[in-house]
Amino acid sequence: MTDRLLAVAMVAAALGVSYPLCMRASPRRGVMRVVERMCAGIILCYLCWLGLAPLGLHFPQGPLAAVSAGYLGLPGLALAAFVSWLP
Repeated sequence: MTDRLLAVAMVAAALGVSYPLCMRASPRRGVMRVVERMCAGIILCYLCWLGLAPLGLHFPQGPLAAVSAGYLGLPGLALAAFVSWLP
């Protein structure tokens, strides 16, 4: 339980740090936008993994899944899950 709380706190801290940096770094907006979307994808993958794992649905926890979920939202997460289930 404490490991999950620590993971959520670390992701929240990463988002809390990335938001002010994005506001200050106008020349590097593209890089910060990718970082923000990847953090949002990490959170989305983790929440779906927590909520749907008891039902037997497992979602990937890798960086590629986080990027696709961050850019595409739930369809990106579904795409990452489908690709991970392929042989």
